[in-house]
Amino acid sequence: NSLLHQFKISITPVPAKRLELHQTLETLMVFFRPYCNELILSESKRTLSLSGSVNDMGHLQKMTESREFDILTGALTMLASKTDFNIKGMKDVVQFDQLQKVFTQLGKSSKTT
Repeated sequence: NSLLHQFKISITPVPAKRLELHQTLETLMVFFRPYCNELILSESKRTLSLSGSVNDMGHLQKMTESREFDILTGALTMLASKTDFNIKGMKDVVQFDQLQKVFTQLGKSSKTT
């Protein structure tokens, strides 16, 4: 569906903390699901990925402003060596700590159109 906004959080866990991070993501997904049409946790040898889609950017912004997202951010600070956030259609991968700035800009541009 072209109206969906797809996102992906790519995470390189600290090797000794991989299981703890995986468990944390699984737990927090329960809270993020209501914001998303689809939400999938996948893993490869080196990374964990949380990907999904939302109907509008407002849902994604609400998710990132939630208490549970703050918990996720704290967990990633402690358990990951690198985290990137990608929103399909945006040319740049967003560093995780810059998310609120991106949503502020998106909000301003949607009000002017």
